[in-house]
Order: sequence, then structure tokens, then C-alpha cells
Amino acid sequence: MDSVLRRLCTPWAEINRREIDLCFQQDGDGLLLNLVNMRQGCHALNMPVFEEIPTVQDVEVRLHRAYSEVSMPLGEDFTWKICGNQTVIRLPELHIHSMIRLK
Repeated sequence: MDSVLRRLCTPWAEINRREIDLCFQQDGDGLLLNLVNMRQGCHALNMPVFEEIPTVQDVEVRLHRAYSEVSMPLGEDFTWKICGNQTVIRLPELHIHSMIRLK
């Protein structure tokens, strides 16, 4: 099913970790990409509640557009590069939430 959908419509972004939720938001003449760590485990009444969300390591976001400016307003460590018509962003780790500004 995934291959059929990819032929019909190219996604805006792809990420190498299933436990991270991506959300785009307009920011003036740019975009904000919010990354939210959803790796919280399973909660039930008969199980203890997690007090910490485990960090996700080696995150790669692949955007299907070449951006000329990429920044992280909260100051996290990251790298980015242009590969063809794509922007590839790598974060060594994601705690709970990070923001990437794109122009």
C-alpha cells in the first residue's frame, strides 16, 4: 500500500523514526517543522506511569524540497545538507520536542 501511495503523491517529509510525530506550521515567509517524541510506552491502570520519555537517537528528516536556510531556534545540535532536490536534516538526539525553521 505504501508504494502505491508514493506513486500517487510524494510526501512532504519522511523520517527514519516511527515514534516521532511531524507537524508543519506557517511562520511568516518560512515554515516551522515541529518534531514531537511520542515514545512514551504503553500506559494502563495496572502498570506504572512513565515519568520520563526516552530520548530518540540518530534522527533523520528528509524533506522533498531544497531549502536555502535551516535553523533550530532552540539551539539543539544538528546538521543539514542538500541532496538533489531534497533537504536532509540529522539530529543526534531528540528529547521531547524540537523545532526546525525552514526558508
